[in-house]
Amino acid sequence: MAESNILTLKHLELDTLLDITNAINRQQDEQSLLKIFLFTLIANFKINKLMVCSRERGSWYEILRHGLPKEFVPDVEELKAVAENFTITRFKDSELALKNEFEVSIPVGRESRTIALILLGTTAKMGGEMNEESLKFIQTISNIIVVAIQNIRLTNRRLEQQAIKKEMEIARKLQSLLFPQNLPVKENIKITAKYIPQLIVGGDYYDYIELNENEFIVCIADVSGKGVGAAFIMSNLQSALRILAKQGLRLEQIVAELNTTVYNNARGEKFVTFFIAKYMLQKDKMVYINCGHNAPLFYNNEGNFELLDKGSVILGAFENLPIVETGRIHGIANSVLFCYTDGLVETVEYTNTDAALEQVKQLIKDNLIPEKLNDEVLQKLKIEGENSIDDITILTCALKNLEPNTK
Repeated sequence: MAESNILTLKHLELDTLLDITNAINRQQDEQSLLKIFLFTLIANFKINKLMVCSRERGSWYEILRHGLPKEFVPDVEELKAVAENFTITRFKDSELALKNEFEVSIPVGRESRTIALILLGTTAKMGGEMNEESLKFIQTISNIIVVAIQNIRLTNRRLEQQAIKKEMEIARKLQSLLFPQNLPVKENIKITAKYIPQLIVGGDYYDYIELNENEFIVCIADVSGKGVGAAFIMSNLQSALRILAKQGLRLEQIVAELNTTVYNNARGEKFVTFFIAKYMLQKDKMVYINCGHNAPLFYNNEGNFELLDKGSVILGAFENLPIVETGRIHGIANSVLFCYTDGLVETVEYTNTDAALEQVKQLIKDNLIPEKLNDEVLQKLKIEGENSIDDITILTCALKNLEPNTK
């Protein structure tokens, strides 16, 4: 190579490296860096065809192309074969189909593995075929560009994760405000709850609302989805429920209004399974409505179990609930109501709902005090946070004589 050409090439290399370094220092985004890379190859090396393929998590993705037919898609197995060489490969005498579009492949390596391939077509630079020095320089700037792009993606993922973490933390705080701070543990009423989120914040909700000294409401719900969106729906549901409950409305009216609230706020993107029960102590009865929720277990004073499944469809699926049926139970003294969300019966050990509920029934029959029942259920079903598929919520309401009187 003539001395003048060598000097020209060295000046070109220095100018190119300076431009790329400045772009990286200015924290240019991925597309800007790729444009600089493409312009450099076209302007200085007269490249007429180019494809950059990046490997992430074992798969190959195209991140840049130039001068190629729209229908052209490289064979993944050929990309893998070329990448394994870990050296600059000329396709002149190759049997690979890649030679129909490209002359040379330049690997970009990191930690002894190929993380990207630069596929180059014909060039008019210096008489046609590029010399080894030019190819090595292209490999150098390719390494700089690709590594910079990977760092940008890593940074973006970290920022996204931080944003998600912050969102989840906000949702967690919001959700903690929705759960009742104190549940009654009185002489004749003992209500206990257990909540295990599968993520930082889930879509489960439960509540206790005292109407007067003889009447109260308990409910449990499961909002589809996670995060702030689910917490927002829960917040609206709780606010509406507490307002409606204090107005003395029938359960049918409350459920209809709650459905409207969920339908309007979720816009068909989220739904809520919901169970609500109203206890009337003086009348020794309870009324309930189940809107698509896992049917709670009711253990009566005769030692029998009943699944509370009367009600309607899930909230938010329709603008108006098609039908609402109210369940009624007479004789609630010495009874236990066991409510739960689907995470309880969708664990690794218990994929069969009936098998899990039989275990729960036996524990209830053993006359465990309510404060211990929920923990014993989780222990019996071998449920811990790490082996739960979904959020788990248990709400237990026991009336009279399940343990010695305490106030």
